[in-house]
Amino acid sequence: MEKAAAKMKGNYLNMVQGYPTNSLRALTGVPVQNYNFENMNDQELWSIISQGKSNDYLMIVGTSGSDDSTYNSCGVTERHALTMMAAFTLTYNGETFELYMIRNPRVETNYKMDWSHSDERWTAATIAQVPLGVDPTTSHEKGIFIVPYDLLTTCFSSLAVGYNLGA
Repeated sequence: MEKAAAKMKGNYLNMVQGYPTNSLRALTGVPVQNYNFENMNDQELWSIISQGKSNDYLMIVGTSGSDDSTYNSCGVTERHALTMMAAFTLTYNGETFELYMIRNPRVETNYKMDWSHSDERWTAATIAQVPLGVDPTTSHEKGIFIVPYDLLTTCFSSLAVGYNLGA
């Protein structure tokens, strides 16, 4: 999406950096709401994202920071926009977990927190519960990773939702 927006603006320098809301609105024409995580709790975000995904709304999470060549404490690129692919639950050892599937368009991920690609909880049974046919133990090579509900506001700073009214 970033590349398409840059082409529309002539080049990357003409874009307003750090605001995926602008690209999402320009490319889709749908109303876009930006949510800053500073004033939101985990349950509020889960509700917005899970409802949005069930309505096929386009969603982008963003990270703060000063330089997109560095990583935050979660191992996610700073000052960057990533695609929110899914919000889902899975069960492991009788406990239910609420998780988000996120994709880095740069096709790289260094995410290193709970439910990373090397997490011991990824078994055949838990992998089978992941939507879209994604295998989290190998999907990091394609930029796709899983983030638990309670770490979204630690690893990211904002959410842009494109409310596709025709969805």
